[in-house]
Amino acid sequence: MAASGYKCLNGTLFTSLAQARQILAYWREGYNMVCPHSQLDGRTPDQVVKQEFRGHVPRNSCHSINPKP
Repeated sequence: MAASGYKCLNGTLFTSLAQARQILAYWREGYNMVCPHSQLDGRTPDQVVKQEFRGHVPRNSCHSINPKP
């Protein structure tokens, strides 16, 4: 979990499990779909997944869909 995820957990007093799930789901969506990541060349994890799904593996990917022999 990223540092911002720990801040969310440590800085929020959840009043119920449902509230915790809702807040963390909102944070996770933003983290994966909105916030760019430096380790992903300024792209969001969602963008990387969509790019790999189309068959275009990013240059810094840890794995390859079509590895070279």
